Amino acid sequence: MIRDDLLEAFLIETRDLVARARADLAALDRIATDGAALDSLFRALHTLKGSTALFELAPLTQLLHAAETRLDRSRNAGRLHPEGAQNIEATIDATERWLDVLDAGGEPNDGLVQAARHLAVRLEGEDAPRGASPRFPAAMANGAAQDASGGATALRYTPSPDAYFRGDDPLAILRAVPGLLHVTATAAVAEDPLAYDPFKCTLGFEAVSSAGLDEVRAALRFVADQIEITQLPSQSPAADSALHLRALHVEAARLDALTGLAGELVVAKAALAHEAQRLFGAREGDGVSRDYAVREAALDRIVRGLHAAINGLRLTPLTPLFARFPRQVRELASGLGKSVDFEASGEHVAVDKAIAEGLFEPLLHLLRNAIDHGVEPPDVRQAAGKPQTARISLTAHALGREVILDVMDDGRGIDLGAARRAAVTRGLMDEAAAAALSDHDAARLVFSAGLSTATEVSALSGRGVGLDAVEAAVARLGGRVSLDNRPGRGLRVRLILPAQIVLQKVLVVAVGEERFGVPLDSVQEVHRVQPDELTLVRETPTFVRRDTVIPLVRLADMVGADAVPPEGAAVVLQIATDEDVLGVHVDRIEARVEAPLRPMTGLMQDYPGMVGTIIGVDGQVIAVLDLAELVR
Repeated sequence: MIRDDLLEAFLIETRDLVARARADLAALDRIATDGAALDSLFRALHTLKGSTALFELAPLTQLLHAAETRLDRSRNAGRLHPEGAQNIEATIDATERWLDVLDAGGEPNDGLVQAARHLAVRLEGEDAPRGASPRFPAAMANGAAQDASGGATALRYTPSPDAYFRGDDPLAILRAVPGLLHVTATAAVAEDPLAYDPFKCTLGFEAVSSAGLDEVRAALRFVADQIEITQLPSQSPAADSALHLRALHVEAARLDALTGLAGELVVAKAALAHEAQRLFGAREGDGVSRDYAVREAALDRIVRGLHAAINGLRLTPLTPLFARFPRQVRELASGLGKSVDFEASGEHVAVDKAIAEGLFEPLLHLLRNAIDHGVEPPDVRQAAGKPQTARISLTAHALGREVILDVMDDGRGIDLGAARRAAVTRGLMDEAAAAALSDHDAARLVFSAGLSTATEVSALSGRGVGLDAVEAAVARLGGRVSLDNRPGRGLRVRLILPAQIVLQKVLVVAVGEERFGVPLDSVQEVHRVQPDELTLVRETPTFVRRDTVIPLVRLADMVGADAVPPEGAAVVLQIATDEDVLGVHVDRIEARVEAPLRPMTGLMQDYPGMVGTIIGVDGQVIAVLDLAELVR
């Protein structure tokens, strides 16, 4: 299929519709009678069907039409039954597979086509739910409402079987309704042709009129007992157009390019300020510095605003991501013979699209771990006094510039003894060191590469791959992971991530000929320490500030650089570690800059103590260090 602008727009639009359909189906998985979710799911599939009709995708269009018809029956019944939900989910999966093929520039193969046709037949073969209340076809009603400028009235006219004997002319009666927009006629056909009664009226009509409810009711007053009538909500085409204009789809590549340009603009602005300060920063007498400072502040506000606005365009809700997990959890739990009640909340929290795209694998790892390791079999739970059905939750909430995601279960938690034994077996430490670990540190052993507390290898886990990958993936996104272990009662794994790309304030420090960045918010204070202030404590240089003894380490030793021997006072950055404060000796502080922080990639992405890179005012790439991580 030729890739053109129309196909590009189609793929963007349909991806959004598929994501919305998954979110609605997830809501119905929790509450099968959620009318709003049913209506939204119906509209998503209806729009998908219309979009696929623009291209040569007849099998997919047929499938979506069958799913739409099935959903209309569910709307009539007021609930989505489990069998229907499975078939609708299969329809969404099939649609996504078609989109993947088209997005890759390929053509749907025979397997996709036949699968779509078989699924359509399955949907068409489903019986309508019993006890369904009569309802007007939504597609007809919606289309008619759009044609009516001031609202519309829908009606169903079922003439009495003896209408002909009573002298009624159903067509003439219906024709008297003012403002008819759409009319659909049906006729019941007897299963046995010999039983056909030509004197019995078997007609039925559904119609939509632009007239008001009272006008339609007055026109049909003589057959009021044979009429069902309802007022449809008004829908202004102008308002609908305005709604579409407010939503503008932009290709991801173009948005990424724009983000990159905004970052370069920040760097260029900082370089300009640095150069201007060098040229005439001290010429205060003629007012040059004061004038420049005013203009530089104005430029700074504009650049900051532009950077923030572009980053705002990259924000996307977590809804499509969260919608992928209910089915995954259900299938994983079923495969292990476990009963799990999964709940997700906070899906409307918005994050940078790169964060959203990078979260699927780590969250899936955590859910697999919760189901396989955390959740006990039903009989074990019952023996422990727990409900046989376990609870697993995925929640998200925004906190300042960060987003917090929690994966919680009420299972057995981390077996600290097993974690210590596994660490010894893997050669990570000896028995004495393992026994000396605090419970918190013992629980964090599960993030060690190659370590697993599983007693046997399953299809899901047991090979020591998973939680170390979670921590590495979250670190690549600029985040961190914490644990709250409750042995016998469950586990909470918390992911703390930046909600979006922000400008990072960084101190640029020098060690010999090399330069590094240090996040400004990680530096508590900057000291100038004289040589006579240093005292050796257990062969470690220390100095005292505010009655606190602070050990001193050299950044040159941490990074393997050649340092310049200090002459006079040493420049020391005071930082906080997990257990204490520490002084880090640097040769000098060169600048304080504010620039976009880019995560490490490639071979350096797992290097300890590296949080990312910035572009310096001279255009050079500067590695930004996590000093607390380096000194561990």
